[in-house]
Amino acid sequence: MISFRYNKKRIGFGLVFFILFNIIGIWFIVEPEIFIRNFLMKEEHIKLIGILLFFYSLFMLCSFILLLNKKEAFIISDNYLIDNSRYESIGKIYFNEIHDVKRVKKYSLKIVLKESIFKIKKLNILQKILLMVNNWNSKNSIIVSSALMNCEIDVLEASISSYMDKYKHR
Repeated sequence: MISFRYNKKRIGFGLVFFILFNIIGIWFIVEPEIFIRNFLMKEEHIKLIGILLFFYSLFMLCSFILLLNKKEAFIISDNYLIDNSRYESIGKIYFNEIHDVKRVKKYSLKIVLKESIFKIKKLNILQKILLMVNNWNSKNSIIVSSALMNCEIDVLEASISSYMDKYKHR
């Protein structure tokens, strides 16, 4: 069994970052006239941007606060893996539920599942919103990022692949 821990410094930086974005969103809502730069931007547009920024940063702030109590971000065992890397992560995933693991961008993995996530796991409304915002194809895949973990994505990918190969060849 292999486990990967959280990087608490990165979580702290994320908290500061989303608090700052929350303040900026409130500023856009309260004083939109100071952000008008040309005739195309109206107060309503800036208020709308502020509202979207406020709610997105509020959701992300809540998810980062809830990560502070957790210790293990990702666990790989002989039969399954447990993804707790973000608040909206779905937890335990058995290897027989996984269709494929692909590299996405520089710091992320995409785990494609055989069935819909919403059939496999019961998620609350905040988890569903964050899952859809951070992963446009959220019905049958999850994105695992090493951004909040104390490991490189290459190590995580190699570990998942080796444990899946062991599982398949039993």
